[in-house]
Amino acid sequence: MAEKMFVVIVVAAGIAATLVGCGGGGGGGGDATTTTTTLAPAWNGHPACEKKGTCSPPAEAAAMADYLNANYNAFDAKTMSGDALGVYVTMQSGGDLHHYCKNSKCFQGRADCILSVALYNRWIMLDGDVQGAHLKVFAGRTAGYVINTSLAESKYNKCAYIFDGASSFKYNQGCGDAAMGAQQCANPGAAYFDICPSTGKPCTIDDVEIQPHTNCEKITSGPNKRKWPNTTGEAPCYFTGPSFGYPTISAENNKIKQMVENRIYNQNQNPGDCSNPEDQCAGHPPQGENGRCCPAWKHGVKTPCDAMSTECNRLAKWNEIVMDLRPMMEDLKNDPNPVIPAFVYAKGHKGDAERLRKTFKDTYGAAGDAPLILMDQTVDVTHQDKMGKPFRFEGADTVTI
Repeated sequence: MAEKMFVVIVVAAGIAATLVGCGGGGGGGGDATTTTTTLAPAWNGHPACEKKGTCSPPAEAAAMADYLNANYNAFDAKTMSGDALGVYVTMQSGGDLHHYCKNSKCFQGRADCILSVALYNRWIMLDGDVQGAHLKVFAGRTAGYVINTSLAESKYNKCAYIFDGASSFKYNQGCGDAAMGAQQCANPGAAYFDICPSTGKPCTIDDVEIQPHTNCEKITSGPNKRKWPNTTGEAPCYFTGPSFGYPTISAENNKIKQMVENRIYNQNQNPGDCSNPEDQCAGHPPQGENGRCCPAWKHGVKTPCDAMSTECNRLAKWNEIVMDLRPMMEDLKNDPNPVIPAFVYAKGHKGDAERLRKTFKDTYGAAGDAPLILMDQTVDVTHQDKMGKPFRFEGADTVTI
């Protein structure tokens, strides 16, 4: 790739670990390379690197926090460029990695082999008020894990939605039209089976159900012309990623940066401001002064208010990156730590992150313990020089669960 690589080299107890991020305008294009993935040997519960003695050790925790903060702050909304688009985090519950692919059973007819991830950076997924802006955790969940930025942007990202894409019910592993009929396993037309009605065969990216109806770059012309969605209530469209046509991985398909640009252009940049009707849910007007979604924060603590009053605020709303689990799981079976380099949690929920980490180790045989990093929602990300950084290592890296 023609991208500047962001590298952190960590030395802990005599072991050097390298974490590779992304660069060159946040992976918006790069060289027009195309590869076809190949499957690893049958999974036996041990990563391939174990037999070779080449497994990557986990990162040192404080350095990992620095890495995450650097990626979080790397993108410049004024120039629409930077060394990274942000930090890729999937928030999960119950210690479940949500890696359902191929060998898993159908669940409610939902699309198979996908992982829903949010992209966090200094300019999106923020709440707050006139006193400052704070990181907004996806769906109020308490723990999750980080996906390596370089691997996400060069290999795993299948498509990206400006807001929530409802990807679980769509063809092409979440990157196409909504599947027909009831979303249940008894319906052979459900997203899980990925059969396009126009052909009666497994969907390909050239089928009409995949393009052009919901491809953001193609909906602005033709018989189904419509504008890009700029509110959370409008029909979503997707921007393609490198794994859009898996098993082919193509840098030409990497348009994730365009999603970020259009998200920033269209959202209200004032934290906690619901004065614009496009930032309001019907029947839930602003509850604070001067059109603020909620009353002002007090001493860095969010003031309670009707949850729906902030539900449609575009700055606070999450985006959705759909990742293809097939290339990701092949890499996890090869050498797990570089793929998932850290586990994150909201204040007071380190145990939830520890449960996810245990599942990760039990599933993929990862060496050592990947660091547990706090996502600090009290930090004003507009004044990090005074308030500190949003990703922080709190100290002891183990917790009883």
